[in-house]
Amino acid sequence: MSRDNSEAAFMAQVSPDVAALNPGVFGKHHEGRASSKANDMDSTIETARTNKYRAVRTWSELCQRTFDSKGEAKRAEALTMMERAGQITGLNFQVPFTLCQEPTISVTVDFAYCQDGKQVYEDFKGMMTRDSRTKYAWLREKHGVIIKVLQGGRA
Repeated sequence: MSRDNSEAAFMAQVSPDVAALNPGVFGKHHEGRASSKANDMDSTIETARTNKYRAVRTWSELCQRTFDSKGEAKRAEALTMMERAGQITGLNFQVPFTLCQEPTISVTVDFAYCQDGKQVYEDFKGMMTRDSRTKYAWLREKHGVIIKVLQGGRA
């Protein structure tokens, strides 16, 4: 099979949803073919592509930003509402910590806020990995930061 034929065969197998989300990659012959499922959106949350753990990058209208998963977006919206209600203060997203300078190793925590005078750090994980556990232990040892891990999963 020639290269052109194999590329054409691959393009024919591309999901219309994937093609609609990536028109620059898959060209115009797939435009307008996205299923209605891809166009269904929550009133405040719009979704896009997935990662290797099947998390879908998600736009939050309330927070005016994109999150790495639907679960993270929902938690961010809940925290935003808590901040507006005065239950928490100083809500920050994607807070970076450096664990080692050489080589550079860092960890980014999804949420940081102050509740009842105490600083709280939260990280939303769909799947806990060995790398995450190691970095959380290192963060606790180096900076004294304890991470509240919120685990989500597919229902």
